[in-house]
Amino acid sequence: ILDQYQAIVAYGSVGAALAFAAAIRPGRSTAVAVVSFANVLQTGRLPNRVRAILYKLGLRAAAVTIFMTEAQRIQAVDRLGCPPAKADLLPVGVDTKFFRTKACGPEPSDIDRDLKTFCRNPYIVVAGDQQRNEREVVHTIESLGTRLVRLTRNTYTEAFWKSYGSNPDRDSVFCRAHLPWTDVRFAYQHASALVSLSDNSWQPAGWTTVLEAMASGIPVLVRRGLVTEELKRYCGPNEPLPFAVFDNVRGNEVAEAFDRL
Repeated sequence: ILDQYQAIVAYGSVGAALAFAAAIRPGRSTAVAVVSFANVLQTGRLPNRVRAILYKLGLRAAAVTIFMTEAQRIQAVDRLGCPPAKADLLPVGVDTKFFRTKACGPEPSDIDRDLKTFCRNPYIVVAGDQQRNEREVVHTIESLGTRLVRLTRNTYTEAFWKSYGSNPDRDSVFCRAHLPWTDVRFAYQHASALVSLSDNSWQPAGWTTVLEAMASGIPVLVRRGLVTEELKRYCGPNEPLPFAVFDNVRGNEVAEAFDRL
């Protein structure tokens, strides 16, 4: 692959691998890696020490590494030896022509019939798959006494239903993987709020789902962590955050934040 192109842009662990390959084949091509630190250090069977060595070599060899969080970029420069001039930040955003309030455009005619029926009564949305802790999702809807649309782009629906299985009221949950994007937008637009349970995940879905929901015109509750710190960069120093923040799923903290919204 490297022989065919002058430059390559790749994401995640593939990006790190290509950057490393370029390092051991100098002068042949330039690899531009968009790196997810978690992908490199948490996947596969390589020892962590080996992963870290490969990651550092890739950072130093790439023409530029594009990070998706400021915290990740600073870590790579300060702790992993990435040259500052080669560490760029890709500001996170969403397509606000697509993600919009329901008042801004006609409703598509092909929305999933079951979803459309479900959304006639109040519910919250939980989106994203970073933490994989479906028990927390179940606890959240139980503490709020509300219904749920669980949005996922992967096959973690089985994990959710396993956690929720003892609850007799399965009709209060809509959980299905791989919904079309128009259905995802519809679910956002008609929800009472989004509850984001991703805290210190490096994955971009933590804050993109928050931005999608805000662009769709609904309130957002976010667990304090990397996501809230990143989004603070888009606000002025004295400007209130455009979402509610909580620290602990257990107890009444989420319900109190929901009431404030």
